Amino acid sequence: MSCVISLVNTKGGVGKSFLSVHLAVWLADAGHKVALLDADDQKTASKWLSGVAEHAVEVTVLEGGSEEAKAENLRKFINERKDSFDFVVVDTKGAAGLSTSAAVIKSDVACIPLQPSAADLWPIENALSTVRLSQEARGGQPKAFLVLNQTDDSDVLARDVRDLAEQFGVPMTKTNIKRLRAYRDAPGLRMVATRLTDKRGKPAADRLADLFIELLDGFLPVNKKVANG
Repeated sequence: MSCVISLVNTKGGVGKSFLSVHLAVWLADAGHKVALLDADDQKTASKWLSGVAEHAVEVTVLEGGSEEAKAENLRKFINERKDSFDFVVVDTKGAAGLSTSAAVIKSDVACIPLQPSAADLWPIENALSTVRLSQEARGGQPKAFLVLNQTDDSDVLARDVRDLAEQFGVPMTKTNIKRLRAYRDAPGLRMVATRLTDKRGKPAADRLADLFIELLDGFLPVNKKVANG
């Protein structure tokens, strides 16, 4: 039985595709069987992975003209893979819709990335309401986390966002995604930062590994090796 992880936010440009790609490749590099469904209208994750060398991730683009058709195809995709893959990663679109709701309802973990700005906080309630509805119907599932992206450990605004996030009732991960050149350059270089091993790149890789271990606590088999771990 697979663990399904959805990357969710009704605002675009917050890091959903970045996290989807890195999480999927990190898991595959650690020896897990991984499928990624690109349900984002921009198709960033699938385009990015098409240029990444030697990854074992099964990449599928969500088809269907209407939101109803996309939601049904998304459910079928997950149902068809839940017994044959270790992890299924879903990169949802940056807007509310039936396909996003379907992804959350089918997920074990919902990751909600946001940047430390008021513009990111204002629409977050839309994503969280979908998560809460699923949790009420499924006895607390999926596990949900807010993830701060494009920030620094000493960022005062980031600390304010953490304080404000407490009112949402969804925990924020201890590990944030820093504003690093290694992350910014990864798509253009057709690579993923989790594979960096040089002196400058390894801290960036290790930070992502720390985040993913935090997100997947309880879902990573203890007998499997973890990339960069």
